Amino acid sequence: MEAARVDDLGKGFAVVAEEIRKMANESEKSVKEIDNILSEIKKSMLLISEKVNNTAALGERQAAATQEISASMEQLASSATEIEKVAEII
Repeated sequence: MEAARVDDLGKGFAVVAEEIRKMANESEKSVKEIDNILSEIKKSMLLISEKVNNTAALGERQAAATQEISASMEQLASSATEIEKVAEII
């Protein structure tokens, strides 16, 4: 009788141990999946950061080019005014 009880307890323990093993394996798989997901997020964030920096640099170059164009337009307007004055004298 006592042996039967011990045998039943042993079987119950084996079932619990197997379930714990399954949970441990699933936890390990989940940790690996999370690690992969985080790695992909990190790669994406680095790429986004690079794109933002490139866009900012492009914006700065465009702003500088716009200032140069504006200065050139002012010079042209000034030259046109001077030509107009010379034309009035002649």
